[in-house]
Amino acid sequence: MNDLRNGSYFLVVTLQVAKGEPGIGNGPLRLGVMDIKAERNRLIAELGVEWFEIYSRKEVPVRWATFVDPWGNQIGLFEYFDEKEKDKKMQLLEKRA
Repeated sequence: MNDLRNGSYFLVVTLQVAKGEPGIGNGPLRLGVMDIKAERNRLIAELGVEWFEIYSRKEVPVRWATFVDPWGNQIGLFEYFDEKEKDKKMQLLEKRA
């Protein structure tokens, strides 16, 4: 059986973002990453995005951040820091696959 946690799945998604003002009530697309600090450093180094804050709260099982890409789009990242919660979500995804 393929296991998402071991990287057995490879997913390619094409997402087109456009320049302009976001629609009312729209939030940023949030992408899950394994190491949010390393990803922030990569985005700054490779795409030249401005430094952005990473947030967390005790009652929320993830760290999250929002940044502006070179074309002005807001994109978010999140990283689970609670391994049990992460495993629970991964098992749910595996059942749906």
